[in-house]
Amino acid sequence: MIKNAVKTGVTLLVAAWLISTPLPLTAAPAPATEEPAPAATLPTAPAANATESDPPQNPEKPQPPLIIPLFTYRTLSVSDQTLHSPGSGIVFLAEDHLLAGTYSRTTWSTTPGTNRDKDYHTLEFLYDGARRKHRYLTVLQSASDKPIHGGTDTFQAAALYGYEIFATPSTSIVLGGGLGISDFGLKTPNGQSIYALPLPLIRLTHEDPRYHLSLEFITGPTINLTLAPEENLRMTWNLRFDLDQLRDERDLFYEIALHYRFASLGIQNETISFDLAGEKDPLESTFYSAFAEVDLILLKLRAGYAFDTLLRSVGTTEQTGDGLYLSLQGLIPLGSRSP
Repeated sequence: MIKNAVKTGVTLLVAAWLISTPLPLTAAPAPATEEPAPAATLPTAPAANATESDPPQNPEKPQPPLIIPLFTYRTLSVSDQTLHSPGSGIVFLAEDHLLAGTYSRTTWSTTPGTNRDKDYHTLEFLYDGARRKHRYLTVLQSASDKPIHGGTDTFQAAALYGYEIFATPSTSIVLGGGLGISDFGLKTPNGQSIYALPLPLIRLTHEDPRYHLSLEFITGPTINLTLAPEENLRMTWNLRFDLDQLRDERDLFYEIALHYRFASLGIQNETISFDLAGEKDPLESTFYSAFAEVDLILLKLRAGYAFDTLLRSVGTTEQTGDGLYLSLQGLIPLGSRSP
């Protein structure tokens, strides 16, 4: 549950980081996938023999803050159902600190499953910061028919702290933990609901010319692997799942893509999910898709064929046919940064 909020926020973070590091379109851009590298790679790792009290060597001129409005749109059209989801948000990036917030509204063409509503809302907030070896992460997500005000079962929040225990020019390891707040469906022996749980924070990144690998673990693992990252022709592989939400193979989310410069072909398993106020089971539309994507950093367009789609709602599951999937992401950076 918490992991979904972290994933979405990190997507915004990587997009902002790409804006702050200009890349020519004729070279192989750093891939920005649906499941991007964790935020721990954003701050530059200090030298392995550096200490907390060491002054920075050759300090660089501070970069001015960067404000990035963004917009998103996605649609899934299958034989029995169509949904449209426009959204917008803003990212504030200042050195090793990032603040981001988004809102989107999803409208179904017909009432999904046994629910009465056609409109669902998603609110997301992320703060990701770093100071030397310290890492700070705060996330809040509410995807529901009644976001936040529908109760603790309609939002997930977490505040986490990590410390970089190992750092070299190519490798970083961060360990820590924090607290998650939501309705986890757990009760004490006397029947009281548990709304807060401790969460681990594990981040590992390794980069060399052959491959880039990142692993993040909060409520489950998120693994990102890029082969030949500095080449025009490269391959990305992303995998994630939540330990508390692993019911069957459809809860194993993945994306595999072959990239050439700014174009790619791939296959993915994706779920569009909303927590329902007063209900134990979420509303989910889950599907596989084969897609093509054009990523120009400031604008990313993905279109594909969705198949084997399922609609899960309040204990029921039904096939909803095949169709088309489309997503669009755009960024408008306000300000400039030195290369």
